[in-house]
Amino acid sequence: MTRAELLINAKPINFQTDMVRAILDGRKTQTRRPIKSKLDGGVFDYYCRAGKLQEKTIESNGINSRSKEIVWHEPRYKVGDILYVRETWNYLPLPELLRGTNRTYFYKADGYELEDKWKSPANMPKEAARLFLRVTDVRAEQLQDIRENGAISEGFAATSRKDQYGTPVDSARCFFGSSWDKRYAKHKGGVHSWDKNPWVWVYEFERVEINE
Repeated sequence: MTRAELLINAKPINFQTDMVRAILDGRKTQTRRPIKSKLDGGVFDYYCRAGKLQEKTIESNGINSRSKEIVWHEPRYKVGDILYVRETWNYLPLPELLRGTNRTYFYKADGYELEDKWKSPANMPKEAARLFLRVTDVRAEQLQDIRENGAISEGFAATSRKDQYGTPVDSARCFFGSSWDKRYAKHKGGVHSWDKNPWVWVYEFERVEINE
């Protein structure tokens, strides 16, 4: 597909610079995103069914219990969706005579050094997109359910360092957890931190090549 065709119905997804590099290198084919609670405290249980996640609270009189409030969560992205990556970016200012023509965009993931400050992925215009992804699978799971192969698919790698018993010390899963907490541990009082083991959407994807 051409870039113009991809952009028509593409949905945005933000990635930090190191994760953009992992996508460019072909090392990242998954991303996990927190499922934000819709209930105000007292969450009793979560239940996953048919690609949706049920969240409910329980009301009890000490003898009998019943569901007090039930809500369903649906993923933001579905299988087959085309996503355009929003990343840290900037653009080359154009002389007055060239205003109105296409801008020349630069991306931090490419290793450029700019005098101006880099702009946030959240502010990247759709026209600046250069990376497109196709969602191939979606599921809900708890964060700590991730295994080593999942962390590798998230773009992380283990080191060869081992302890005195020959057990690997630095797993890809360990690096994933540390990276997750850097982003989410302080958000909303830490409800999405690794230790809280929150529910997350797992999106698997493949890169879509652009036909120019």
